[in-house]
Amino acid sequence: MSVNLYDYRPAASLTAGNTLIGIASAVADIDAMTIAEANSSVMVQGATDAFSATTDVANQSRKMIGDKVASSKPGTRTYNMGDLTIMLGDPQAATNEVLDLLELDAELVFWIRPGLQADADSVAAVASGQKYVAIRAIVAAVDLRDISTSDGDEFAIVLKVSVVERTQLFGTIAAA
Repeated sequence: MSVNLYDYRPAASLTAGNTLIGIASAVADIDAMTIAEANSSVMVQGATDAFSATTDVANQSRKMIGDKVASSKPGTRTYNMGDLTIMLGDPQAATNEVLDLLELDAELVFWIRPGLQADADSVAAVASGQKYVAIRAIVAAVDLRDISTSDGDEFAIVLKVSVVERTQLFGTIAAA
């Protein structure tokens, strides 16, 4: 019997400048978002400095009297999304694409396309087959970020959400 080992050493791909973050108001299947659904999103990678998503897992243990070693398996999983701070721009502007999406209890899809360049002049076009991570969440709160006398502070909102579902790892952009 032969065993083939693979030495996994991918080239580094930096996150800063190579991550696109979108907010969509309507996505039917978060595992197979369509190009049209993706194109209807508001892209916010240029208005935030961090994005996080985590999973809390409650392990279940089992050990019977006759067992010398306990075994465990994953129990419930709770998906979380960290508070998302988004620069507000002009608070007195007549319209703001991000604020127009944010209503309390609104269900939105937050999605990330890693490994695609995001510069000030262009956003990589959505294409069939691209990988992404998506989180469907309900807007729980929208607050102003702390206002202070610190130089350089900008008006921003802090978005808190309750996660409904997310892609298991990567979804793939579907053509239709």
